[in-house]
Amino acid sequence: MKGITMLVCLSCGLLSSAQLEHGKNRLATGDTKSLSPSTRDETIENEIEIELSGGHGNVAILMKLSALDWRLRTSERRLEELQRENKAQASALREMERRLTYRLIKSETGVKEMGRNLSERPKIAFSASVGGVGNSGPYNTDTTLLFKDVITNIGNAYRPATGIFTAPVDGVYLFSLFECSLSPQPASLSLHKNEEMIVSVAKRRSQHEGAENGSNAVTLQLEQGDQVYVRLWKDSWVYDSTAHFTTFSGTLLFSL
Repeated sequence: MKGITMLVCLSCGLLSSAQLEHGKNRLATGDTKSLSPSTRDETIENEIEIELSGGHGNVAILMKLSALDWRLRTSERRLEELQRENKAQASALREMERRLTYRLIKSETGVKEMGRNLSERPKIAFSASVGGVGNSGPYNTDTTLLFKDVITNIGNAYRPATGIFTAPVDGVYLFSLFECSLSPQPASLSLHKNEEMIVSVAKRRSQHEGAENGSNAVTLQLEQGDQVYVRLWKDSWVYDSTAHFTTFSGTLLFSL
C-alpha cells in the first residue's frame, strides 16, 4: 500500500493539466467495469504499458493504481466484515450447543427419575373367591364374608382369614364385587370402608329357577391402615364353586 501511494504521488508530480483531464475522461468511460476481477487486472496492466508507450503513461498509471488501491481497500473491509460474522456465528453455535446440552441432561434426569418412581411404587393387587362348593349363609345378622380361595395377592394386603384388605400406603384403589345366587334365595351384600358402607349388590327373593348374578365396583381414596371388606346381609345367601362365581378384588391405581 505504501508503494502504491508513493508511486501515485510521483505520478501526480509529473502530470500536466491536459494529462489529468485526459485521465478523468478515461476513468469515466468505464472500459473495464464489465470484466471479471482477474481479467480486469490483466487489462489494466496491459493498458498501463500501452499508455506509457503512447505518451499518456502518467495518467494511465494514476488511474489504474487508484482503481487497484480502491479494490484492495474494499477487499480488506469485506474480509474484516466476514471475520466479524464468523466470530458472531461461532458464538451463536456455542450458545446453541450449551442449551442443547442442558436440555439433554434435563431430559435424561427426568427419564431416570420416572424410572425410579415406577420401580419404587408399591405393587398391590388381589382377587379371591368365597371358595368351596355351595352356599354361604344365611346368617341372622350382617356378617363379614370370608373370601378364602385366594387367586392373587400381590403385596399380601388381603387376609383371607378375616376377609379384610388393609391399605399398605396412601393412594387411590379400585375394588370390584361379584356375587352369584341360586333362586329363589335372596342375595345382598355391601362393600365397606372401615365402618362406612360404600356400594352394594342386592337381589330379592325370586321364584325363577337358575343362578343369578350381580356386580358393582368403586374407586376409593385410602390412607395407610384403612380397611375394606364385604358384608353379607342378614338372611342372604351367595353361591360359589371351583369356578369362582362370587369374588372380591382390589388393586392400587396410584399412590399419593
